[in-house]
Amino acid sequence: MNLIISVNMKRLTLHELMGVFEEEGAQVMSANLQNLNDRTAYTIIAQAIISRIGIDPSRIEKRVRDIIF
Repeated sequence: MNLIISVNMKRLTLHELMGVFEEEGAQVMSANLQNLNDRTAYTIIAQAIISRIGIDPSRIEKRVRDIIF
């Protein structure tokens, strides 16, 4: 997931984003944030803990949107 948030949007922590992935059955392989002037860029690389079951990206996206807005 790549996410860029403007300073006008709600502030969130990398820990909050990682929590969403883990609660949805993903193992976070890498997480990074970078401050860019008036924006913050988050990059999270994750994979399903159980590959047979997988993860639902739309659920993760909805939960992240709920956190931001």
